[in-house]
Amino acid sequence: MATSGKRMRYQRRIHPSSHYSITVYASLTAEALWGWNRLHSSLFEMFVSLLGDGPRSRKKAYAIWHMFQSDKSQREMLSAVAEAALEKSSRTLERVKWLISVTNRFAPYRNAVVHVPVYFEHRPGKPAGIILDEAAARDVARIRLDLAGPRERFWNNMAGDLFCLGQFANGINSQLNDGVQPDGSSLQRPKLLSLRRMSAIDRLMSPPQPKPKRKPRRPSSQKKS
Repeated sequence: MATSGKRMRYQRRIHPSSHYSITVYASLTAEALWGWNRLHSSLFEMFVSLLGDGPRSRKKAYAIWHMFQSDKSQREMLSAVAEAALEKSSRTLERVKWLISVTNRFAPYRNAVVHVPVYFEHRPGKPAGIILDEAAARDVARIRLDLAGPRERFWNNMAGDLFCLGQFANGINSQLNDGVQPDGSSLQRPKLLSLRRMSAIDRLMSPPQPKPKRKPRRPSSQKKS
């Protein structure tokens, strides 16, 4: 089939209304993504501490850590190494297990922000509307992101929670390396403000199933005297 010879022109700038909406969307989620990356950096340092000190140990830990391409696999490996390296009844192991468990609660929201494609509907005279891709995105991730919505309070709470968890992880690292906190304080679990909303979203995504009706009991046979 013959072509006209006319070259396709590519646009390097998005429409101003879409640019504004992208800025709003990014401002809601970027700090949470930064907090997530910072937390995972602290988890890597914990992995290094559990494997042992020294430059060679760090190189080995780095090579092993990055053999796994998913954050989830890295956390599972960290959990297994902690169970092997720490006493079963130790407070430190309890803290590591709790930290990994609660980090897993945040993972689906981070993954949804990163992987769900977003489009912007052009509306003359108004900011572009945010549309989640229903064709390419995984339904579970898209629905979770839709339920979380563009609520500034939720995303700010999530960013703050991840920032606190990173500090908690650094506190564990200090105990692993030095036995105490740098400022001499006790290490307490941080209060996480976004878990309540996450639990509500989980309930909406997985409504309780009706209990199956119990079959009526057969009358017990009585022996004749």
